[in-house]
Amino acid sequence: ARRVRRRERRSGPAGARGGMRKNGFWRDGKVSLNVHQAGAGSAYLGLVVAFFALQTPAVADGTARAALEATFAAMTAAVLALFAKAAGTDPADAPGVGGDAPGGTGGDVATFFCDMCARDVRRGSKHCRACDKCVAHFDHHCVWLNNCVGARNYHSFLALVALVLAQVLFQMAMGAYQLRWSLTEKTEANAILRSPSRFPLAPLTQQEFVACLIVLLFACLCAAYLVGDLLGFHCVLIKRGLTTLDYILSQQQRAADEPPTRGADGWGSDAKGGRCACVSAPFFRIGAKVAPRDENSAAGEVGSGAEKKNTRKKRRVKIGFFSICAAGAARPRAA
Repeated sequence: ARRVRRRERRSGPAGARGGMRKNGFWRDGKVSLNVHQAGAGSAYLGLVVAFFALQTPAVADGTARAALEATFAAMTAAVLALFAKAAGTDPADAPGVGGDAPGGTGGDVATFFCDMCARDVRRGSKHCRACDKCVAHFDHHCVWLNNCVGARNYHSFLALVALVLAQVLFQMAMGAYQLRWSLTEKTEANAILRSPSRFPLAPLTQQEFVACLIVLLFACLCAAYLVGDLLGFHCVLIKRGLTTLDYILSQQQRAADEPPTRGADGWGSDAKGGRCACVSAPFFRIGAKVAPRDENSAAGEVGSGAEKKNTRKKRRVKIGFFSICAAGAARPRAA
């Protein structure tokens, strides 16, 4: 009962923000989206519109144009389905442990206790304060999905990132070919671009088409770098048997063991550090709130104000393919 009261007291601020999040679209029975979802969705929609409104109408051959449109439409539908799966899945740890644990009887079950949820959870679960719940096999909280990534949606998240990268590279390759075509075949390009049947709303000149393609290629290049960096980062994590949280904790521990570097203004290196494009918050918001089950231990004190104050001092960790390669190997957390 004492732990339950502590849980109710600490859940107050989270409840004031809207209560427990079910998935990337719902929180406490209400629709709940964020600005990152809107921004990423708008950017992706812009690339899709540019493909169908700018690129495919400029393809001279009708059969090739239809094949390109069908391929890109299928990729878009798959991306939307994977996004709905990754963001719409509730990654929470099941309320009970024991026979309900994935994988059968024993291997994945552990007597771990979450002070914030005031109940037993599985090994590998973590309490996310942004969602106000424990997530099974927690990897990270993704702001673009507005949802935690864990055992139930990690594969769909990874497939989503890989497919978006493939689609952007496909669009880039087509844009580069069309840029070369419009610069070398100006007469043919002008004839197609000025045709009302191809561009009924706004016929283009060859120069305008080239300018639009350059802007589009730059946007695709930026998107390909960001998504490719994230995909490469997770591929390295999989190869090393780590989660994103494992990597963050190992780097923070390594930084804590090193003496801070002070600048002329007195600020240390712990006040700096990058921020992942996917991980939504520094470590103290994700929080290490799950402790092994022990009635005689001070598990109830994990997550206290003093603990949160200490974790806030840990600097942010740069997340990305090049960062993890430069950081070297890290070991998974002990179960």
